[in-house]
Amino acid sequence: MQNAVGDICEVRDVNGRLETTEGMELARRALDLMSEHSVAPTPQNYAVWVAYVSDSVPELSESIQAAIDKGGPIDDDFCDELYDRHFTFKRIQDAVLETGGAMSRELGVGEGAIGLLVTIFAFTVVASSTTLIRLTRRVPRHLLVITVLVVFAASCFGSALAPDYAWSVASRVIGGIVHGIFWTVVGAYAAYLVQPQQLARAVAITSTGGSFAYVLGLPLATLLGQLIGWRWSFALFGVVCLVVAVAVWRLLPA
Repeated sequence: MQNAVGDICEVRDVNGRLETTEGMELARRALDLMSEHSVAPTPQNYAVWVAYVSDSVPELSESIQAAIDKGGPIDDDFCDELYDRHFTFKRIQDAVLETGGAMSRELGVGEGAIGLLVTIFAFTVVASSTTLIRLTRRVPRHLLVITVLVVFAASCFGSALAPDYAWSVASRVIGGIVHGIFWTVVGAYAAYLVQPQQLARAVAITSTGGSFAYVLGLPLATLLGQLIGWRWSFALFGVVCLVVAVAVWRLLPA
């Protein structure tokens, strides 16, 4: 248990690393409560109970206090649920910030400018999609989907090779333009591929794919950024887009 007190001092709260003296005291209080409730002394449980005694995560503290007031149950499953709910996003957020820091250093701009790339991308999608859909309405949907995927792959490669911030902005603008076209066209193309009685299911599956992209895209992209670097992550996404484009070309009807 004494080693656990030392380990707990390494747990970061929402505001940063705990001071050693304060951390030791909080660790002892947390370990006492964990022992009282027969909670296993795992690193995840340490993080949960230190957050509770320090009140650094108010929602977590309220959940534990409510369980204590009701007489439980306060077990390992309860602690695992709290850890997943309150600490997983924090880890993702920290990883995103670290990836953004690497980009800002290599491109010679502040981290705020890196965050602005997301805004630029989103603004481009909103500003261009309606007009471009009208301009491309006579283009066959099969060809348009393939073209969009190829151009988006090119924008990813452009981001991967970006020598400076201006190049990154240009790549994100190009990506935003084709992104807006893609999500507008793909629903209509999916409807074209199925029988009328399967239309609702096809549109639902297409929409689900977009939802999964938002939910899973950030953590997966962040994980890749941590493992192989942001440049290689963009390059890998570009390769995936090219593979999908070839699959559409070979497998789906015109």
